[in-house]
Amino acid sequence: MNLINDKLSIVKVGYIFISQIMLICFLLLAYSPVFSNLFPPLSTEMYAFLMLLIVINVISLIFYTLFPIRINYELIRGEKLNLQKEKLILFFVLTGFLITFVYSKSIPIISIVLLNDSSYVYKEFGIPFFHVILLTFTQYYTINMWIRYLLNENKHLLKYIIILSSLPLVIYNRGSFLLLIVSMLVSYILIKKIKLKIIIKVFVGALIVSYLFGVSGNVRTNSLYKVEENPFKSSVIMNIGKPDAKISNSIDYIKPFYWSYFYIVSPLGNYQLALDGTIAHRHYFELMEKVNFNLYIIPDFISKRIVGDELYYSYMKIPLISPTITAATSFSLSYYADGWFGVCITVLAMYLLFFLSSMIKDPVNKLVAISLVSTIILFSFFSNMLIFSGLSFQLLYCFLFGSKYLKKYI
Repeated sequence: MNLINDKLSIVKVGYIFISQIMLICFLLLAYSPVFSNLFPPLSTEMYAFLMLLIVINVISLIFYTLFPIRINYELIRGEKLNLQKEKLILFFVLTGFLITFVYSKSIPIISIVLLNDSSYVYKEFGIPFFHVILLTFTQYYTINMWIRYLLNENKHLLKYIIILSSLPLVIYNRGSFLLLIVSMLVSYILIKKIKLKIIIKVFVGALIVSYLFGVSGNVRTNSLYKVEENPFKSSVIMNIGKPDAKISNSIDYIKPFYWSYFYIVSPLGNYQLALDGTIAHRHYFELMEKVNFNLYIIPDFISKRIVGDELYYSYMKIPLISPTITAATSFSLSYYADGWFGVCITVLAMYLLFFLSSMIKDPVNKLVAISLVSTIILFSFFSNMLIFSGLSFQLLYCFLFGSKYLKKYI
């Protein structure tokens, strides 16, 4: 028995809860009218909720310290790499994207960057339903490969990972690419020993990604708003965010960072608007006797089929500090639909998914699932990742292929 236990390694999930606590503290410090005069003042209810969420994360941290998640990494290291299977899966994925490009009559990154096409809308891109399956499987399998690479360090996997992880960029879906990188980073933290030089590299990498995110945002919005200027000036996002004059008049080459700041902090402002709204606003959410779980905890491509596209998008119209900033945390819609009861359901769903992910038997799929749910939790203050099919639907593959019956096929 001791020999078996000696082979088990602790999955370092404590970092996830610590990161969430640090994020809440950052939001409290960074939420200021100096950075945007669109932000409504935070209410006593909001402060109470944020403090309660910190307590929940502290309790989770203590629980998983006392009862850690353990995985036998030797089982993963000992698996023989089947390159033929990897090539076959890569072939089907690339063929799926090729079919998508033919169906859509465009390759988004070429259309946007080279042809300056402003008509592209990523939510309308691709073959209905098929694109959801294709993109989510690609994301899932990239993380699956990445985890096996971290434990096997087989360089053959690395080239496949690079190809697969570049596909969200090819379709110019910055959100999916960012979520993929974060999920891969989370899985690295769960498995590897964290050293100071790694923290420095991650910090530098985050700065680079943040800057590129801003520059690409400028390229996209300049094209959308017909603004002709260099991609560093950031006049569109400055007009949207309405920061203090000292920030809006700062050096152009620093301004792209404002994209990341505004995307991180502004959802809290939208959430505060939901709290400021009256109960009368909830008359839009009476489809299921005022309990609308399908709207705020079930992936959107399923909910759309339950209520229909037209009703679904009308239900999504929650209060916003700006019509161009639609990110509103994981809690805004649930509060707008069912009040604090809805918020409690959302929080419970996230942490219950984390617990269920830790119960998956297959070690690789368990790590993929934990990484994905951790990303859902970490992004809960940016957008509702429970209903975002591009992320949450990937969990289905983890539970499906994590079963002992289907594991041999993936």
